[in-house]
Amino acid sequence: KQSLLHALSVAPKSAAAHYNLAVLYEETGELSRAVEHYRAFLETAGAEYADRAPVVRARLAALAR
Repeated sequence: KQSLLHALSVAPKSAAAHYNLAVLYEETGELSRAVEHYRAFLETAGAEYADRAPVVRARLAALAR
């Protein structure tokens, strides 16, 4: 987790780092942080992540319940 946080301090718009942090936070039950990073992923993700965006939207919807 520290490596990903460091990566974001260097490159705050790293979609990959946001996604991976979101997954880690979700796995550890830190759901508000997971939501924060899933949203940041959607805001920063380019075309290379187009296939992952629907999955992230579904995770956000599930976490909102």
